[in-house]
Amino acid sequence: MSDDGGGLVSKGSMIVVSNRLPFVLVRNQKTGALERKASAGGLVTAVSPVVIKGRGVWVGWPGIHLDNPDEKIPESDPDDKTPIAGLLSKKVVAVHVDRDIFDSYYNGCCNGTFWPLFHSMPDRATFCADHWVSYVRVNQEFAAKTVKALEILREETGNGVHTNGNGSENGHTNGHSHGGAPLVWIHDYHLMLAANWLRQAA
Repeated sequence: MSDDGGGLVSKGSMIVVSNRLPFVLVRNQKTGALERKASAGGLVTAVSPVVIKGRGVWVGWPGIHLDNPDEKIPESDPDDKTPIAGLLSKKVVAVHVDRDIFDSYYNGCCNGTFWPLFHSMPDRATFCADHWVSYVRVNQEFAAKTVKALEILREETGNGVHTNGNGSENGHTNGHSHGGAPLVWIHDYHLMLAANWLRQAA
């Protein structure tokens, strides 16, 4: 929905979908337990408070390839003062992808093809069909995990949630529920295909 000034407004929770979560998971070498390590960047600083305050969900890759993708994401350290300290583990949906596929998607397609093209350096871009196949597969997985995030919000509110199929050009899609429409923010060129699959599936 739009406000009088033409801006995008939602009374529902925000779901942020980004290539990486606002933190990375690291393995404690002494205990073997997973721990959070805060990520830096403008997206994390600006959007994390909105997600946390609005009881939203964050979808992304956790920065580590786990042998057991069902391993529980830890809560933040009690002494954590970073912007993501209040993001509960139940509000995080981690995307797990095979290591080789992720490398092909991220380093091959995103960094090797899209980054040079989007920064006016086409002569530096590389083109490989396998990288594109990996990009498609990873975007499909992100879309599936975003549907899971919508289901989390639906279970919490007791209301149905679906996308209206009218996503804007910058990757926003709106959902509808009696408690307020969730706003799904799909971030950056890493996930340009995910929104369409999300509309079809949600």
